[in-house]
Amino acid sequence: MRTIKKCLLRISELPETEQQKIIDNHRSINTENTDWYEPTLEEFAQSMHLIGADITTDNIRFDLYHNSCWFRAVINTKLMVPILGNKFRPLLLLDDLPWVVIMPDDHRDRMTITGPKPLEIDDEDPLKSTVLRAQFGNTTPEDLWDELTEDILDFCKDSAKKLLVRLREESEWLESDESIKDTLESNDYEFEYPEQTVMIWNKSKEESK
Repeated sequence: MRTIKKCLLRISELPETEQQKIIDNHRSINTENTDWYEPTLEEFAQSMHLIGADITTDNIRFDLYHNSCWFRAVINTKLMVPILGNKFRPLLLLDDLPWVVIMPDDHRDRMTITGPKPLEIDDEDPLKSTVLRAQFGNTTPEDLWDELTEDILDFCKDSAKKLLVRLREESEWLESDESIKDTLESNDYEFEYPEQTVMIWNKSKEESK
């Protein structure tokens, strides 16, 4: 009869080959059934809020497998104008510059923008209307607004792509050998490993021969 004596060892105490097997078997320990992405989404939402995009983490979605990221946001256009360029500054002279909404369309990896158009130049005040028309030059508030909303949408799409890159990099790190080993080590995981093999023969059989 053969008996195998086993002991419990931490991953760092195991042979390299055994360590790799354990790491492979725990590849999703840092990402499965965890909210590993929440801090990154929170940081993204806060940074967007500073430039006029009101986003909550509940309204951000991403899919690493399908390489897509999208969100819903309410945009304060007055705060966004300085970010996108001086050419849009004449819009700030209008009495009411409406907010717009960024939202997903029918496709998970696409977003669209919706919202009212700004008021036109009011000709009831000749002096003000003259100043405004001089500021807008050869364009109109409506045309400049259309260009602004297109740039806002492009900016948000680009921001979503950058967020997806960050999430992918973080996911890859959390599923890396080094990160998994650190998790197993810091959480005091222990694994069975054969210490030695002891051969024990049945004496009655030996004596009967």
